[in-house]
Amino acid sequence: MKHVRGVQMKWITLLDHELMNIRLDQGDNSLLLEVNGGGISPEYVTVRLGIDEVSKLEDVLKDYRNRISSVTGKQTKNGLKSD
Repeated sequence: MKHVRGVQMKWITLLDHELMNIRLDQGDNSLLLEVNGGGISPEYVTVRLGIDEVSKLEDVLKDYRNRISSVTGKQTKNGLKSD
């Protein structure tokens, strides 16, 4: 468990990737997206999303997958294109 400013944070890591981490904050059921800009001195941005924002993000990601699929005509198992 993490502690931030005296508040106990109950995070579950859903994705741990080189450039992106996604966590569920069980305290308020929000989704935390932490994105690393890469480079020698990486910069991080963390975005906290509620259920409504996650739903909008899902819709945008589905649209992205559909658009990419229509351009290349190929899909991977997760819906993204591959060569």
